[in-house]
Amino acid sequence: MKNLNKKKLPYISLVDFLEKAKDSKAYSNGCIEIWGDSIGRPGDNLYSISDIEVPNQRTLKINLGHGNIKLIDPKEFYCDNTSLIVNTSSEVIWEMPLINLKLYYLVEKKFGDIMCNSTIGEHTFKIDKEKPSFKMYF
Repeated sequence: MKNLNKKKLPYISLVDFLEKAKDSKAYSNGCIEIWGDSIGRPGDNLYSISDIEVPNQRTLKINLGHGNIKLIDPKEFYCDNTSLIVNTSSEVIWEMPLINLKLYYLVEKKFGDIMCNSTIGEHTFKIDKEKPSFKMYF
């Protein structure tokens, strides 16, 4: 079944997204999904955002207390009381220096598929390109 959320969300500008994100629950605790997949079971791992910045025109950087997530070419932003969403990106890089791990998720240009170059233990990534490239829900 196709995820219809992509078409129904009332997307906002990046400026509004940054402002609303600071007032959201994302700065306390939430679960993160990258193209529909999370590390561990959904709801197992909670993350807090310490800051969101735009280091250059192509990158949105979400700073977590113990790492960061970089979204390359981010588009279609959404924020409400339950979630923080960046719907489309060409690449997502999740850096976790405390455990010396860097995950690269990217849209494979030739075929349009989304891939992840890493595995964590027994975790197999189940990426769904119909889902948002970044979602934090609380």
